[in-house]
Amino acid sequence: MSDLVVYYSLSGRAKLVAEWLAEALNADTDQIVETEPRDFEGRGVIRCLIDSYLRRKPAIRPMTKAAAAYDRVILTSPVWAARIAGPARTWLHEHGREARVLGLALQSGAGRAYPKVLAEFEATVGQRPDPLLTISEADHGNSEAEAKVRAFAAGLVPKAAKFEKDERAGVIAVRRPWPAKGPGRRRGPRSASRRRRRRSRRREKRPGGRGRR
Repeated sequence: MSDLVVYYSLSGRAKLVAEWLAEALNADTDQIVETEPRDFEGRGVIRCLIDSYLRRKPAIRPMTKAAAAYDRVILTSPVWAARIAGPARTWLHEHGREARVLGLALQSGAGRAYPKVLAEFEATVGQRPDPLLTISEADHGNSEAEAKVRAFAAGLVPKAAKFEKDERAGVIAVRRPWPAKGPGRRRGPRSASRRRRRRSRRREKRPGGRGRR
């Protein structure tokens, strides 16, 4: 299974995460570079906040690798004001739908999977990130970030082996997650089982017990 790690990094920490991921997965890397780079202080930080609030898509240079040429792509990006970084947003809009399977590795202060980031990702790409990794500033501060990334990558290896087996057999079906809500929502077997149990309990509570209609 071929992997590509695409990353945007301003402070350098998202780049570290991308390098650890690439090493653990034996993946190629491709850096997102702005046509007008910003610094990590003063006006550069203000520009980051404005880009996030206004959901701007700053111009980026052409990528060196095609996402469509890989079985799985993992986008690594910092989070700015609870939203994905502007240059990473640009990449999502320009190349996100080219990826067969697209994952997300987020670098943020709290290490959370921010709802706004996930909602924008799904609205742009048409699927939820799979896989999903979050790294916090504290993880970097106590040197747990690298171990967390490598453990995450190790969990992807069995999936890669299954993918290659299916590919050799000629059965490749990339599973898309069910929509979280909306008219097109599908229900899985667990949901159906819960509904049957609820109906059974309601019948038992009625006068006459089970079987009464």
